[in-house]
Amino acid sequence: MNELNIRLNSDANTFAPGQTVEGTISWKLDEDPQKLTLALHWYTQSGAVKQSGMADSIELERPAGNGSKDFSFEIPQGPYSFQGRLLSLNWVLELAPLPGIDLVRQPITVSPMGGRGVLIDK
Repeated sequence: MNELNIRLNSDANTFAPGQTVEGTISWKLDEDPQKLTLALHWYTQSGAVKQSGMADSIELERPAGNGSKDFSFEIPQGPYSFQGRLLSLNWVLELAPLPGIDLVRQPITVSPMGGRGVLIDK
């Protein structure tokens, strides 16, 4: 059975632009993967067009089937996390082996104010 984990060094999962998110990834896979990718990216959720963007990533070429690695990403200047009735923007750290269908996500919030923005429709 495959296991993928992302552990943050901090209990907080909200980061301001310019701050660093640090942690450790670990994996126990039935077979050695060709590649293991940890990506910091954002995506939108809406009823219409979906968008996404990658801020940074780490790729491990031909890692052993079991292992761990520390990581560090600087949070970019934007876009900020927000939630509205029609559109939300979310940030995640995503760990995925190749080949494979397994992946794990660790949600984070990117905000200059220390919390997720909320769009209010009056």
